[in-house]
Amino acid sequence: MDAPERRSEGSARRLWRLDPASPGQVALLWAIATLLGVVNTVAFPNNDGRLVSSTLYLSGATIFSGLLAGWVLRLGPATFHLLSALMSLRLLASLTAIALKLALPAASDGFVNVSIAVLFLLGAALIIALGDGASRSRPRRVAAILLALGMNLGAAAMLNLDGEFWRLSTQVGPLLGRHDASSTVAEKEPDIDDDILWGAQAALIDAAGAALRPHTPGRTNVYAIAVAGSGTQSLFSREAHEALRVAALHFGDDSRGGALLSNGAVDLMHSPLATRANIAAIARAVGEKADHRQDLLFLYLASHGSRTAELSSELASYRSVQPISSASTAEALKGVGVARRVIVVSACYAATWIPALADDNTIVITAAAKDRTSFGCDDSRRLTVFGEAFLGSLAAKDVSLHDAFEDARRRISAEERKDGVTPSLPQAFVGRNMEALWLGRESGHPGG
Repeated sequence: MDAPERRSEGSARRLWRLDPASPGQVALLWAIATLLGVVNTVAFPNNDGRLVSSTLYLSGATIFSGLLAGWVLRLGPATFHLLSALMSLRLLASLTAIALKLALPAASDGFVNVSIAVLFLLGAALIIALGDGASRSRPRRVAAILLALGMNLGAAAMLNLDGEFWRLSTQVGPLLGRHDASSTVAEKEPDIDDDILWGAQAALIDAAGAALRPHTPGRTNVYAIAVAGSGTQSLFSREAHEALRVAALHFGDDSRGGALLSNGAVDLMHSPLATRANIAAIARAVGEKADHRQDLLFLYLASHGSRTAELSSELASYRSVQPISSASTAEALKGVGVARRVIVVSACYAATWIPALADDNTIVITAAAKDRTSFGCDDSRRLTVFGEAFLGSLAAKDVSLHDAFEDARRRISAEERKDGVTPSLPQAFVGRNMEALWLGRESGHPGG
């Protein structure tokens, strides 16, 4: 064999030899880890409704975190060693997750996901802390660990912030002089196969229920549910998100979390759809964690309303879903066991809901009288007129439900007089056992 042939054979051997410093082998590890992530998502579809494409994003975040850590440690070309180790760890984590899910019952999938994620982060920290590097500086190693872990945690969190970023964009647009941004940048429903969309509902319901914190003994706990019925406008999704935020703020330490049900385009595959069945399922999840006599359910519904006590319920593509009615909602709440309820209906003709929901342990607040329309159902607004007024008032420190409602009525009336429209006449029904809570005199609640 002559010299050129020997050199060619030697080059081929070096090409296929395992070399953690090879960019090609880092890319191969990344591709295999991503493929395993896809298998995990497809075979065990309870990862909070995430799409398969999210696995590509998350494995890329590991590469990026390794590059940042290598930069802080001044590793130079040796950064590829670090990347190989991190991607090998992610590959091992994916294999372990799949093996455990095959061996354990489906109910354990959530626990497996969390456990594997924690172990991966701990392993990544050890690799950065103990690996050979050009820098022996402890501060640099600590900084590299924090930066890498923060990058991986932040990437995972970003998957659940689509709605927040959309609301931010609707606020930034007008500041840039694009006053029609909310109406021209219309949300389009993602091209999701119906079987995937509806098949994901059980997992999304389970995830939303699991996010509700258990009852804390010795105090009144508050559980919130927000429903955005119509997905043809982003307005109702924004209002439902805001209702959950304000409920957590208003009830403070008593809040045990909230669940969103929405047909909005930005919420698909992130939250359960706003349907009769899903409202009943989430209500049952609350009932499983709450003290039925002492705790409180805060339910906020936002959509277009009708004189027949129904809320429109359709997806962004105008595909209809069975309307949400006062009767179906009352039926869903009946078997839950949580007697004490505050129900807010932000819709036209909303007071038509009062007869089906009213009882001694319930407060019903409506955006309009039974024969009146409410206003502001326009995507150029951030919230409806009622939502902006009531939620804005309820967010104030130490305000009672009564004071928030009366302040909202004054603000709405002033805006309606200015616009010269027929008054919407917001209504409130207060059950006799709920007057202390309504007036802010119940111990442990804002305004008390």
